[in-house]
Amino acid sequence: MKSVGQWMKPLAMLTCTMINWAAIAPQIQASARSATDLGSSFAPVEILVPPPENQDSDRVCPASLPTLIDGIISRPSVARANWGIMVASLSDGNVFYSHNASQSLIPASNVKLFTTAAALQKFDPNAKIGTTPLDEWVTITNTNSNNAYAEALLRQVGGVGAVKDTLSQLG
Repeated sequence: MKSVGQWMKPLAMLTCTMINWAAIAPQIQASARSATDLGSSFAPVEILVPPPENQDSDRVCPASLPTLIDGIISRPSVARANWGIMVASLSDGNVFYSHNASQSLIPASNVKLFTTAAALQKFDPNAKIGTTPLDEWVTITNTNSNNAYAEALLRQVGGVGAVKDTLSQLG
């Protein structure tokens, strides 16, 4: 019933608009012998119809993603941030949404977590990177959310591909 209520107000407004337009619109006499003749005398009107709502409230229609995500990242509180986003199907790789997906950006905290997890998996726990012990790299990267350490550690691990390969071995 909730989804019916959502559409009632716009539908009522559209109905009132159409009734009012019909009342004040001049009568136009169409003289057409075919649909092609009729189409040539009137300009087309684009009508955007939103995709139907899913019964599952936690699912989103892929066609709705650009509108939803762009609406979030264009909010004044976050619009000046740099965003790199890609939403793709895990089963077939079909990309549903992409925004600066190939742009190199400073790693976000979740990437820092993956990077440090891969470093702990790939290197000996007592290893040193330069003169700094690995456990210190992990602590500084995650506790302080240190981007410089995260970028350097990501290079030491071998990049994003190496992180993915290392963590994929865990299952």
